[in-house]
Amino acid sequence: MRRVLTLILAVVLLVGAGFAAATVLPIGSDDDSVTVPQTPGPTTSQPAERPAAPVKGVEGDLSVTDADGVVHAWKFLFADDGSYRLDGPPELGGFAYDARTGTATADGDGFSSRQRDLAPGPPDPDPENPAFFVDRPLGWLVRGLAGAGDASITRDTFLGRPAWRYQATFPPNKLAGPGAPDEVRAVVDQQTAFPVSITRLAGGNVVEALTVERLVVDPPPHPERFVLGNETVAATDEGWERVQQPEVAGRAGFRPLVPDLGDGFVFDEVAVASKPGQTGPEGSNPNPGPAVSFSYRRGLDQVTVTTRQTGPDPQAWADPFGGEGMSLRSEDVAVTKGALAGSTARIVLDAQSVPHAFIVSNRLVVTVGGALDRAGLVAALESLHEA
Repeated sequence: MRRVLTLILAVVLLVGAGFAAATVLPIGSDDDSVTVPQTPGPTTSQPAERPAAPVKGVEGDLSVTDADGVVHAWKFLFADDGSYRLDGPPELGGFAYDARTGTATADGDGFSSRQRDLAPGPPDPDPENPAFFVDRPLGWLVRGLAGAGDASITRDTFLGRPAWRYQATFPPNKLAGPGAPDEVRAVVDQQTAFPVSITRLAGGNVVEALTVERLVVDPPPHPERFVLGNETVAATDEGWERVQQPEVAGRAGFRPLVPDLGDGFVFDEVAVASKPGQTGPEGSNPNPGPAVSFSYRRGLDQVTVTTRQTGPDPQAWADPFGGEGMSLRSEDVAVTKGALAGSTARIVLDAQSVPHAFIVSNRLVVTVGGALDRAGLVAALESLHEA
């Protein structure tokens, strides 16, 4: 599909170039984003069932098809430590991340690059950015909705495996021009929460489609496969330094907030950036100083919690996960416990974004994003405490 492949090529070019009384703000207060209030729908009587043991990895084959029927074949491999590899056609190349060394690599016709010290996860640029078209966060969203008995979810099978089927409509990105998607139809593997089919439509016409044609769960480990390209190419430092937990406050100049996640999530890593990039629609949010990003994992699932200082004007902040021209379904939730008790958080559960929540206080901006449903996001916010 041309829009998806255009985006992928844009990523290739970027990689090749060097790849608390809280004041909560409406998304789009200072940009073009729009908040769409979320209306609870009817529920079903079949909640989601998470596997007893976390999945350690998945690999397989997928195809990406554009509106003209042009098909591009990809191979994928994702591991539970955050490492991954994607191999596409020569003109699009391949992308990989080795969590053992913290190095992201890309290689293809006419380009080869290496990056290190990327953020552990969103909303900051993270290792999985080139894998955006696989859209693992959509799988997390669907699993969360299934667990809540949302009426948009039905049960099905795909590749002979239990799956959830999901459909949603949304306002098209008003800056993307004609052909911007306004509907998504997805099938998500139940055991792994991995999207095995994603079809995006505009006005009822397919503009992009992804289909997994082979899926292997818990393949043998292949750590050597998470490196691509010429290892003599100098790595670009993206500025997120991994540190030990006792060092965080001293490096950041403030004490960040962390949650008690439970539910099988364990601490993975923490990184501090002295000069992080700006977040939000078109990078419009303030950038008053250092930022801290904590990562937690449960098999292939990840949750990232970030803290940064608010700066002099809390009203200048929009959703750190927001995109220019996007309309995201959201709701405001009162936080009754934890370090930010008495404040209001915004929760965003939308097919166009990572499931997430954020709070803008007079002192700190905190985000929680990843493989959590609504109840999990609320619980995380109400367990926040100083690291």
